[in-house]
Amino acid sequence: MDSKTQKFTEEENEGYLKIDRYNEEKIASIAGHYKDILQKLGEDPEREGLIKTPERVAKALQYLTHGYDTNRKRFFVLRCLKKTIVRWLW
Repeated sequence: MDSKTQKFTEEENEGYLKIDRYNEEKIASIAGHYKDILQKLGEDPEREGLIKTPERVAKALQYLTHGYDTNRKRFFVLRCLKKTIVRWLW
């Protein structure tokens, strides 16, 4: 496995499978920066309601930008293959 650490969380709910993948190094780095931001805003990042907030923000940012390193060619091939299979089964 490369430097990207994969964290798998499986939740089956009516056929839905959730898989979370995060780069733990990036999460730690972003969370540290966000903790600094909270301190600069006058908040205490160690108080009960904010303890996990930096990690949640870091994961949200990584999730929202996960498509930036998607291999477009692979995505296109898989999409075309899916359409072909659907047409074949129809």
